[in-house]
Amino acid sequence: MAIEKGWDWLTLFLYIFISVFIALMFKYSIRVKNEGKTIKIFNKKISQKYLYYLVIYIILILFSAFRYVGDGIGGTDTTVYMNHFKNIQYVHLSLKELLLFSGYEYLFYNTMYFVRILGGNYLVFSFIVYSLIILFLIYVIDKVVTKDNQWIFIILFFLPFLKSFNIVRICLAASFGYIAIEKLRTNNYKLSILFSILAFLNHYMAIVLFFFILFCRYFPKKVITNRKTSIILFFITCFLSFISLPLIKLFLSVSGFKGYLSKIEISLWGYLPIFFVTFLILCNYKKFISYLEKNNHLIYLKAWYFLIMILPIFICVNGASRIMLFFEIPRYILIADLYLFLREKYIDSKYYKVCDYILFVIIILWLVFRIWRIWDGYSLMPYYNILFF
Repeated sequence: MAIEKGWDWLTLFLYIFISVFIALMFKYSIRVKNEGKTIKIFNKKISQKYLYYLVIYIILILFSAFRYVGDGIGGTDTTVYMNHFKNIQYVHLSLKELLLFSGYEYLFYNTMYFVRILGGNYLVFSFIVYSLIILFLIYVIDKVVTKDNQWIFIILFFLPFLKSFNIVRICLAASFGYIAIEKLRTNNYKLSILFSILAFLNHYMAIVLFFFILFCRYFPKKVITNRKTSIILFFITCFLSFISLPLIKLFLSVSGFKGYLSKIEISLWGYLPIFFVTFLILCNYKKFISYLEKNNHLIYLKAWYFLIMILPIFICVNGASRIMLFFEIPRYILIADLYLFLREKYIDSKYYKVCDYILFVIIILWLVFRIWRIWDGYSLMPYYNILFF
């Protein structure tokens, strides 16, 4: 049977089901972790959360590594990586190429090379890569998400995972980046730098992580925690972001790069939620800062402001969507914190469940909208699995 790319409702329902089911598994893992529930295996007590993590890992690895990949199916760039796998040779570590961001990324492509020379195929390579992505995701959620009522936002964590079907290399690098940011949260700069290096050796775009480390280390905290300076920063970055796209289009139209106009993937409407959330943060600034400091989540506000500060630059080079990937999960964590803060401050406790149901519907609608936006360019539909097809 020939498989052709096209919108598929069953695939959409599958994506929604998996995202919600995985989020629920995390919810229950957080609950048993907080309750200290254990299970005895081989006369050794371990937390019951690991049973949920095992289920999450099995489902996601079967879903991702064993998906069917064909012409225009299973990820646009995946077939490119499969061809690389057949022909890649050992990539030597060159400081000159690293500084110039040229040549193949050392870690990603040498993993390909060693899997191939050891007799493995692309499926083995994909299994290794997705195992890392899934385990890093589990690690970050285990360390950062401590309240089971944040589970609804974990549904959105499925989006960067789904994007890996097409841009697996940068998604793997971003996964290393999530660990790097988590280590910054605990002021472990050495490990943060180490994971940033590993991310950079998988994708050169991860250079942004080193700038973020410098930002966290040397950018004055009083600027971040001061409402007036934050408002000024907010309006400046909003203005620059909205003029960046017309400027780059004008430049391309009158230059020798006119052909790249059709390749610009930016829609400023997609960034409006960032500005809206920033507005809500600024309206409740001092108390929300205290809330974040209490939960040791101030690093995610720093990541948020760092992102909106650099956004105009990357809009100009048509790299905004990919650079945002390194801060996608940190953004969702901050938004989850903001929701719980606003709910506690403005909503009577008897209406909490109603708010959660409304939020759930909004999250699902946003998930569907984002899938609708990327499915064609990323070749995400229809979905087939080689174990059942």
